[in-house]
Amino acid sequence: MDNFDLRKYLSEGRLLKEGMSLEFYDGDVELIADSGDYVAEIEDNGKVSFSVVYEDEDDREGMEFDEDNWKDLLGSNHAFVEIASKIPTEVEALDDYVMITVDLEDLKGIASLAEGRLLKEELTWYIEDENEDIRFQNDEYLREVEKKIKEIHPDISDENLNKIIIMAGEQYSREEDFHGDSIPSGNFVKAAVEIYQTDVLGSDGEDDEDFDRWAPENLDGDFPKDSTFAGWTQAQYDAYQEEPRKYRKYLGGGSFNLAEGKLLKEELKAPSGWTEIKDLSDMHRSEEDDEIAVKAWDAPMEGWDEENKDIIVVRKEDDKFYLDGYIPFGSFDEQGPFDTYEEALKLAVEEMEAFKEDWDE
Repeated sequence: MDNFDLRKYLSEGRLLKEGMSLEFYDGDVELIADSGDYVAEIEDNGKVSFSVVYEDEDDREGMEFDEDNWKDLLGSNHAFVEIASKIPTEVEALDDYVMITVDLEDLKGIASLAEGRLLKEELTWYIEDENEDIRFQNDEYLREVEKKIKEIHPDISDENLNKIIIMAGEQYSREEDFHGDSIPSGNFVKAAVEIYQTDVLGSDGEDDEDFDRWAPENLDGDFPKDSTFAGWTQAQYDAYQEEPRKYRKYLGGGSFNLAEGKLLKEELKAPSGWTEIKDLSDMHRSEEDDEIAVKAWDAPMEGWDEENKDIIVVRKEDDKFYLDGYIPFGSFDEQGPFDTYEEALKLAVEEMEAFKEDWDE
């Protein structure tokens, strides 16, 4: 039961990688995207026209827009270029401006309906590499994903809900194009719902009461990844087969450090008193240069002062990771670079534990 292919799904243009949402006002619609915000009047025929003006010649490489060069001058990540690649689009490109006209219903099919909330306020899941686990320290993100899926499919069972979230997470993690990216919950939900409709509702055998989901021919991969071995890698499963007594205590879900025999969830959990900061938008140094905050926590200074907060931040710059922080009335020396997110995260937890020891003293 693994018919859904995320790469094929994206290549067909059914889900934009770049964040994009719509907000509606009195007769107008606002397109909110990474490249900018654009407002259009909704015409009687259901068409909407968005435009952008580059008055500075340097912004368009000293050239004037025309029908042949507008995509190159705007860049492949611009909202207008992405929209034109997904749905029928009329383009007027002349001198210093570009205007696109599309059918609003077509646009709704590829953008998230913000319903009064900007997409940049959506919770996101950061994917470092193929080992990223959607279930690891993502409780709030998962709650948002589950809520959105249930709004679309209110009758979905808890078992199927958990199944499609795991499957979507595994496919996202496997795709190198998403390594180093933050996935908005809306995009994740679209992929998970497609899995549900393709692999669950469209399955041929699992509704049969005689269907054995654990039979070797029905397993997804070399071992049942959504059973008692949930969250394990193939190497961890192989280690269990060789030394079952050593790793038996980790059965029931949760990845573990193969070398140390410890659950990563336990090893890398922030100590009590520290709260994860969900909105990191003000902590990014330069999103354009990929100098971003990946994860951050805060705690009352000295464990009690709510008006002044100590902050620990894991940053990513040029594919390297750093540990940064802020101390009211003091200073924090940035540490790094580290090759992996796990190294920086482990040090972050150690720093938070050290702060907590100072509180106790």
